[in-house]
Amino acid sequence: MIKTIQGFLVIVFIGLILSACEANIPVDNLIFGQLQRVVSGQTLEVMINNQVYGVRLIGFDVPENQQEMAKKNMVNLLTNHGQNPTHLVSLTLKTDLTSKDSFGRLWAYVWLNNLFLNRTMIEEGRAIANLTYTDGKYDDMLINAQHYARIMGKGVWGNN
Repeated sequence: MIKTIQGFLVIVFIGLILSACEANIPVDNLIFGQLQRVVSGQTLEVMINNQVYGVRLIGFDVPENQQEMAKKNMVNLLTNHGQNPTHLVSLTLKTDLTSKDSFGRLWAYVWLNNLFLNRTMIEEGRAIANLTYTDGKYDDMLINAQHYARIMGKGVWGNN
C-alpha cells in the first residue's frame, strides 16, 4: 500500500514539474526553416533562406547504442509517423546562425509547432542531457525531462 502511494506521488510530482516547464516557442532570435532530412537523432538538415544548414540540436547527446532508435524516433516525431513528407515539415529554430559545432553544424533549439524537440528526445529516453553548449534558458526543463525518463524507465533508462 505504501509503495503504491509513493509511486502515485512520484508520478504526480513529475507531472507537476513537466506542466510547469511548458516549452512555448520563444519570441526572440527565431529562424524558420524547412526540414530537408533527418541525419541522426540529434542532427537535421534544414533549409533556411534558400541555404541548407546542418543543425545540431543543443542540450543533449545520443548514446552510441541508441543512434538508430533515436533517428527513427526523430523521423516519427517530425513526419507524424511517416504521414508527412520531410520536405513539407516546417520548423522553428532558436539559433544565431553563427554558433557552430566542430562539424560546422548550427547549435539550435528546435520546435515542430509547439513540440520542443530537444526536450522530447530526452523525455522519451532517446538522449541524455548535456548542457555544455546551452544558453541556460532551458536547462531546468531538459534536466527535468531526463529525471522523468529515468523514473519512467524510458529508452536509455530502461528496456524500451
